Amino acid sequence: MLVSKQLTDTLLDKARIITKESLEIRYECRHTICISRMLKVSGNGVIALYIFLSFVSIARYAQAATYYPPSEAQGGWRSLVTPNTNPSATEKQQILAITGVDWDKLKLAWNYVAPHTSALFVVRNGWVVGNWGSAGGFYLNSISKSITGAALASMFTQSAAGTDPIIGPDDFVYQHLPSSWGDANPARQAIQIKHLMTHSSGLLTDQGVGPSCDYFTQQPVVAPPGTLWAYSNSNALLESTIVHWKSGLSLKDYFNQQIAGPIGAQPVDFIEDCGESGGQGGGYWGAQSLARLSYLLMKEGNWNGNQIISEPFLSQLTNWAPFLANAASDPLSATYSDFAQGKDVSTYSWWSNLTGEVQGTTWPSDTLCASGAAKEIVCASPSLDLLYVRLGEDPPIAPQEFFMTLAASITNSISASSPPPPPPPAPTSTDLGITLDNGDGICSAPRANWF
Repeated sequence: MLVSKQLTDTLLDKARIITKESLEIRYECRHTICISRMLKVSGNGVIALYIFLSFVSIARYAQAATYYPPSEAQGGWRSLVTPNTNPSATEKQQILAITGVDWDKLKLAWNYVAPHTSALFVVRNGWVVGNWGSAGGFYLNSISKSITGAALASMFTQSAAGTDPIIGPDDFVYQHLPSSWGDANPARQAIQIKHLMTHSSGLLTDQGVGPSCDYFTQQPVVAPPGTLWAYSNSNALLESTIVHWKSGLSLKDYFNQQIAGPIGAQPVDFIEDCGESGGQGGGYWGAQSLARLSYLLMKEGNWNGNQIISEPFLSQLTNWAPFLANAASDPLSATYSDFAQGKDVSTYSWWSNLTGEVQGTTWPSDTLCASGAAKEIVCASPSLDLLYVRLGEDPPIAPQEFFMTLAASITNSISASSPPPPPPPAPTSTDLGITLDNGDGICSAPRANWF
């Protein structure tokens, strides 16, 4: 929601009518924080002031909901920090005032991951508040699976809008692959795309290791689809093949055309496996671009008016898949990062913190994550308007300990009295001597084990 000049002036007119005695407000705007310099209110002027400030508050939240960073080529994210630099005391106060983040506490998260050649990128209320490590690309390992899932969700969205190819998560996989894969195999013909996306296809698990191309094309069905949760790379490689087979573009080209480009990210790259983009673990991308993908999902699949992923496909990516409730767990490959039951945290290619197992209880249940080998991870919470990306080398720390410590160190930096998002650009009204700021500026080698 945007608050227009016309609406603002109308509200001010009504406020002036209510005010029977003098009301004079003067604002000085610096760094998008408007500080009251003089306030004289008497009689019913208090009511007028209350109405005006209420709509200013609405405008603040509207700005947070509608901010989209310019493309990386055009300057990228708005930022309150300089990369790899400690802010001054004044700048730290500004970060706290605008985003509610205590930068010194947030720095503890960087101190934790820094010894392991990392990049850490943190965004609160659309503002970059932490930016450490390399700005270059990293191999994403199994975060690639979540990129692949997002590409499919984009295809589903376009199909639902009537654009070819016609495809949806409930479609049977064999209908969207070469005939050699499933036409003569009744067991495979029962597998739906949603089963690939949730590791419940019933295909024999490869236990998260790089499958041979023969294995990829010939693995047997060992359980009815939807009844057995088993983490597997080959599921995601089949998804890559579906994108290629149906769109005529490789997963890499499709994702860059339909998602990375529209959200202003740098193009993602993929290692090829079995003639396909390695959607199971071959992605290569930078932290700032990966943050844009999670920001897209956090902002309801919409990027500045472009509905890239619509419902119900957005919710399928961001929420636990309830049909997994009665699925069994394959003892060979049953867990998320060796500590959580995969079937309890799996979405359609992402991971849900619904049970508090993925990011702990300091992060809300609406938190969604993508993660992979080397303990790389990206997480976003819509209710906190907070996201972070950690990429880099593999720390010699148990996965659960590492993820929970990093997650808590980030949320612990948020002040208990965290302020609302900063105010948006607003019009000037000379009637009451009010001036609001009109700008938003400051008024490698592939791995054999993809999991």
